[in-house]
Amino acid sequence: MNKVKIFTAIVILTNINVVNAQQRLTGFHTMIAEFTQKYAPDLKPLVKFHDWDEKMFLNDGKRYLEALPTYFHEQVHLFNDSLTSRSDKVVSRYYFFDGHAIEISKIDVYKTAVINSIVPNDIKNNIVRYKLYINGDSRQNNIPLNPDTQENGIYGLLEEFTAYYYSNLAYARIYDYMKDHYSYDRMEWFDYLGSRSNFVNTYYEFRLFIGYYFLFCKQQRPEMYKALSGNAALINLITETDKKFKLLVEDYWRVRDEIVKRSKNKILFRDNYLISQMTNDRYILPERQIKDLENAYTQEIASAMKPD
Repeated sequence: MNKVKIFTAIVILTNINVVNAQQRLTGFHTMIAEFTQKYAPDLKPLVKFHDWDEKMFLNDGKRYLEALPTYFHEQVHLFNDSLTSRSDKVVSRYYFFDGHAIEISKIDVYKTAVINSIVPNDIKNNIVRYKLYINGDSRQNNIPLNPDTQENGIYGLLEEFTAYYYSNLAYARIYDYMKDHYSYDRMEWFDYLGSRSNFVNTYYEFRLFIGYYFLFCKQQRPEMYKALSGNAALINLITETDKKFKLLVEDYWRVRDEIVKRSKNKILFRDNYLISQMTNDRYILPERQIKDLENAYTQEIASAMKPD
């Protein structure tokens, strides 16, 4: 079994917040700096400012807080790109936790869509992120929007799994920020829950996608399965991300109940919806889809993810 190599990205981390002398700090940048300093020091190593941040992350009239989960999601991708040369076919390096990165030896793998042969149609057809990340249904100028996830098999899936972990971590830290800035009867809490409810599904989705990739290899590509399941660094990153991600899911249920309880009846549960009594707007709750995703994660998949 390969040795796990974890290292501190000293050069990157010591320069991650350095801004070019000619670069203008925007209000968004200032908010990120203050937010990470007080509420999210665990996200601070990922912060790097670019001239195009506001144009990219504040589209569609998004406010600063609303943009943070997507901002940190994309920062993970940028950070990982900076750790590994595109010409390096031997290893990939991923941001791990607490200012460390993990080095994972690579082998040639099949494109992620090979799992289509074992994935039930209801999952392929009904899970938006399956169509987006596995089959590449979403395109811009006829170019797939998520080529890394589609082209690089388990490595692309793992990249996206970790990026969505940091999106969900941002939501958890935003809760701490909002407690200090908003009373619980404000509309902002309803929008927060609606948005976070959409992201909490990603734990179950990418856990399932990764599980299907391992199961496919176990059933149809045993040599590749042996190489992947014997890669200690790969298994370690999947396992540790899964543990930490699951804690954020548990935090979501706790926070959601707390917000609804303290909203003075401004936010209610009704049927399969979260309802705002202020506007009568509604968000669909994630329970039904999560139950379907949990049922899809069979014992056979779980066993493939825990090789002997």
